[in-house]
Amino acid sequence: MITMLRTYLSAYLFFLFAPIAIIVAFSFHSTPALVFPIEGLSMRWYSELFANGNFVSSLLNSIKVGVATSVITTVLGTLAALA
Repeated sequence: MITMLRTYLSAYLFFLFAPIAIIVAFSFHSTPALVFPIEGLSMRWYSELFANGNFVSSLLNSIKVGVATSVITTVLGTLAALA
């Protein structure tokens, strides 16, 4: 029973994380085509992404909202626990 459970868990984790690992690996690919094997590694796509002003402003806005929400919920949760 334990062996079968481990097999199912291993298959589940593989199918869950393998696509993410493939996307991350191909994000360092130097050409726009998804060709295997990867020919050259570069940070080209990340530099183009962070050069986009709309993306950077949206990212900073999301970080501000996330931090503010975390602080507010932490304060409210602490006050509720002490009440």
